[in-house]
Amino acid sequence: MKIDLANIAGTPGARAGFEISERFGPAEGIPVAGPVTGEITVENTGSLLLVRGRLQAAVEMACARCLGGLQQTLEIEVEEEFAGEDAGPEVLTVDREEPEASAISDYVLDVHEFVRQQVAVAAPLAPVCRPDCQGVCPQCGQNLNLGPCGCVPERFPEGSPKGSDSRWAKLGELLGGQQQGANEAGPHPAGTAKRGQVQRSAIPRSPGECGDERAHPRR
Repeated sequence: MKIDLANIAGTPGARAGFEISERFGPAEGIPVAGPVTGEITVENTGSLLLVRGRLQAAVEMACARCLGGLQQTLEIEVEEEFAGEDAGPEVLTVDREEPEASAISDYVLDVHEFVRQQVAVAAPLAPVCRPDCQGVCPQCGQNLNLGPCGCVPERFPEGSPKGSDSRWAKLGELLGGQQQGANEAGPHPAGTAKRGQVQRSAIPRSPGECGDERAHPRR
């Protein structure tokens, strides 16, 4: 359905209400069960066309934990602003900034696209079928809401924190081996110069200090 809002856009203070009932197919990316219903009001505030209302939609989704199907009813509060005829250049609205993404063009409201956008934004990103959903077994994938799967709990390498991800075990072993090697190396051995120091044995000494008898011939 499309609504011509030209008369409202040209009359400051004008207002009108509309009943909404829109259906969506699977290819449209809106997993709704039945039509999206509700009502909207369009009002000319002087420089803007203000669209307000409420929509109801029953959406079908997959639980983010157990992947089971669920249905959730959404109560969507609608409030959108579009530029009116008297809007100055300083008024920035979606139909001016992103006309290709706007549900209104030349004061004609595409109700189908408008409702689709509202439902897409309101749908939860990670819905759960129930607050205490147990999810799935990470080893066999069984839905744990249906009962235990019988898998043996995964064992973690010695010294790793309980519940750590075993996929990092090899890296932990490598880092642990490097640390152990550094500890076994211990402090610098005697006679080995540390950084910033010079070994005394490397400094040439005068003939009187070296103890070499050839430097002091006997008389």
